[in-house]
Amino acid sequence: MKTIKNKLLKLLLISLVFNLLSCDTDDYPLSINSDNQSLSPIKSLELRSGNSMVLLEGFIDDPDVSEIKISWNDNAGSITVPVSTSTEIDTIQEIIRDLEERLYIFEVQSFDESGNSSKIISGGVEVYGAQFISRSTNRELSSSALLDERLEINYAPVDLSSGIIGTELIYENTSEENIEIFIDPNQNSLIIPDFKSGSSYSYRTAYVPSLTALDTVYTEYTNFTPVPIPMITFITDDSNDDEQINWLRDQGFYVSTYYNSTLSTASKEDIDMLNNADLIIIGRSGSSGDFGGDQKTYWNSLTAPLILNTQWAARSNRLNWFDNAGNPIAYTPGNDDIVNAHLPIPTDLVFNDINIMENNSIPWLHTPVNLLYLNNPTNGEILASSLPGDADNENGGAILFVRFSADTEFYDGAGESAAGIRTYFGFGSDVDGTSYYFPLTEQAKQVYLNEINRMLQ
Repeated sequence: MKTIKNKLLKLLLISLVFNLLSCDTDDYPLSINSDNQSLSPIKSLELRSGNSMVLLEGFIDDPDVSEIKISWNDNAGSITVPVSTSTEIDTIQEIIRDLEERLYIFEVQSFDESGNSSKIISGGVEVYGAQFISRSTNRELSSSALLDERLEINYAPVDLSSGIIGTELIYENTSEENIEIFIDPNQNSLIIPDFKSGSSYSYRTAYVPSLTALDTVYTEYTNFTPVPIPMITFITDDSNDDEQINWLRDQGFYVSTYYNSTLSTASKEDIDMLNNADLIIIGRSGSSGDFGGDQKTYWNSLTAPLILNTQWAARSNRLNWFDNAGNPIAYTPGNDDIVNAHLPIPTDLVFNDINIMENNSIPWLHTPVNLLYLNNPTNGEILASSLPGDADNENGGAILFVRFSADTEFYDGAGESAAGIRTYFGFGSDVDGTSYYFPLTEQAKQVYLNEINRMLQ
């Protein structure tokens, strides 16, 4: 029975094939392919994104094409653009507006007047808008240091994937011209040699969402007025003060050094340089004799703010700031002993953020040190003196930190005053051929820094 069924099935198939071969093709016309491969599609398709829009560009080189259809995101939106047949090539430039900020897939298909179509050409592009603009922030300024006419600007490194293409900076030079500079995003530092002191500069940052984007996004301008770096002239004759000088530079100050053992013979240019300094610091090095005799008048006549470190030059037979002509008392305990300072005015601003102990004292000096005591009271304002019982002195009272106003006699009977504000911040010693010229504790260094900043205001 199974063999008979198989024979019948074979006969049926043979009959079907014979009937098909014997029919005319006109009886079974071919269906028209809606994607007519003979119709030319758009050529050189390019998609460029803009702010909530896309520019579609390309060309049609087939005179049979009468229009193109542009659709996007599975026909969520579409437009039809007529094509001119007056020439063999028609350039297509079409802007699609009011698009949301997202990735789009565009499809372009050519049609002739009979409705035949070409194959579909597609491409993707990401449209940007308010979100991209809000993420495009001005480049972070790390530092801006002005010294005379030289301005050094440092920017923080940037994420190149953010679309940043650079920063535009405008400044006024010493010839009062506005100069525009474009800073590459890979460039973090910039030196302007001719910046007009007292002026401001402005900068803004440019972004593009892609290399082919239609628009450049600019941030708002940021205006900045650089404050000149304080110029400290440090009086020293050797390298023993280098520890303090390096510390000052680490705090951001510009420090130059100068020394003249006979200031009375200094040129007018030198005196003008000293008087134009933002601050003068007479360091621990240098012979105290260079500040006595006729020289004291010249040093005391300087109008620039001045800090004196050396106890030896503060004596009455030198600059005559204090009534004591004897040698400062050496305290060399030979261990890690600390000289603590008593603070008569703990509310002074220089002691802000300083951890002051209950007896209004703070650790002040590492030892060994030389300490200067007074025979008669000073007319200056004492802000720190050695704590009673410290440095083998029951009464304490060695002067550590004293301020003087301009034109105020240093002490009664001194017959000397300074032409500018003065601060005595004395420390340091020489023991067995070794110099200890910056023995301040961390707390005292902070007070010292605060006092320097006060005098620079």
